Amino acid sequence: MRSVVTATVLVAVLPLLLHPGPRPALRVAPTWPADTSRDSTKDTVPKSDSLPLATTRTVSFDVSEGTWMSLDLSPDGQTIVFELLGDLYTLPVAGGTATRLTSGPAFDSQPRYSPDGKHIVFLSDRNGAENVWICDADGRNAKPVTKGATNLYASPEWTPDGNYVVASRTSVLGSIYELWLYHKDGGSGTAMIKSGVRGGLFGGQGWNTLGAAFGADPRYVWVARHRNGFGYDLKFPLWQVAIYDRQTGKTFVQTDLYGSAMRPIPSPDGKWLVYATRYDTETGLRLRNLATGDEKWLAYPVTRDDQESRFTRDLEPGSSWTPDSRALITSYGGKLMRIEIASGRPPRSRSRRTSCSGWDPWCASRTTWTRDRYRSVRSATRGCRPTGSASCLARSTSCMSWISVAPRGGSPMIPSTSRPRRGRPTVSGWRTSLGSPGKAAL
Repeated sequence: MRSVVTATVLVAVLPLLLHPGPRPALRVAPTWPADTSRDSTKDTVPKSDSLPLATTRTVSFDVSEGTWMSLDLSPDGQTIVFELLGDLYTLPVAGGTATRLTSGPAFDSQPRYSPDGKHIVFLSDRNGAENVWICDADGRNAKPVTKGATNLYASPEWTPDGNYVVASRTSVLGSIYELWLYHKDGGSGTAMIKSGVRGGLFGGQGWNTLGAAFGADPRYVWVARHRNGFGYDLKFPLWQVAIYDRQTGKTFVQTDLYGSAMRPIPSPDGKWLVYATRYDTETGLRLRNLATGDEKWLAYPVTRDDQESRFTRDLEPGSSWTPDSRALITSYGGKLMRIEIASGRPPRSRSRRTSCSGWDPWCASRTTWTRDRYRSVRSATRGCRPTGSASCLARSTSCMSWISVAPRGGSPMIPSTSRPRRGRPTVSGWRTSLGSPGKAAL
């Protein structure tokens, strides 16, 4: 050790000895008195990364449409709660002025009313990571149900007794969602439906479970299931609707569709089931009579499903039945819609441009009224023109052409089958009935 120190000193001094002439004076660093007035163990400078972040400006804007708006209807059927641009709003079911419940830089989404209507469960990243939160019906007294920084959640839902919350959970980098049960006051929770065998970065062969919903019988949980997680060039079918028996722990598949079946919505009276499925290149809502098993289209097309992506906000936006099970409150085409189950149609359009503080829920997308007949003209429909009767509409898309009769105040029905054809339709004759769509003789 001594020899190393000696060598170091010689290396430093030798250049000075070899170069004659004046040598620069050595500089000595000044000494400063110690600051004994400040406690070095305490940080007196406020942190800039504390949560929630402080906003510096407010942006005002007018909106007439929204994208992927999950919603729910209050148990008394009077108020809609929905998400828009990361904030939660409430709106009278009859239309009117929307009231913002949450604001700020946090992204709040997927709200659901508690069975007594006094609380709302939703997802938020206001603490730096996405977790399940609960607030009062007016947006106050928000508190976290889950705590952590390594999980993502989807489609929270209350149990019928109002004491627990069911939500799908996955890791930040994963896409295999498991169904978990949490007490409304918090806690670690317990897994209801495990994924099973897993492997790889995005989950391997595990079971995916999303969109938990309860019907008339609290014993069963309606879900959508899919083997495997996120992937490219996936082949249909992918998801199917199933019910989970809370007593036996068994799961029973309820659908077998090529276009998949997802986001089940059972009615409160236990008579109906609405779910989303892919047909051709569009997503639609199917209505099933649970007593007979009969099905029909309820709305088509609706919001495009998220099957080919990571479905971080479920496969379809959340919807809700009215308490009397006579109508479905949902969103598609940028609007909030009410669809009557008996007729399968939305009410008359009342379109207007409003700000974020005022929202018209019953505005149908690109609609016109002719002689009290409802004609829906969407961007997916090309070469659309009315026929001789105002209640008939000839339509042509990239894969089908047909003519359908619109009942008084109703929308044209969607064909269950048709031959692939192209081009602008010309009418030479038609046949149809209110029970089944008619095809044009083109």
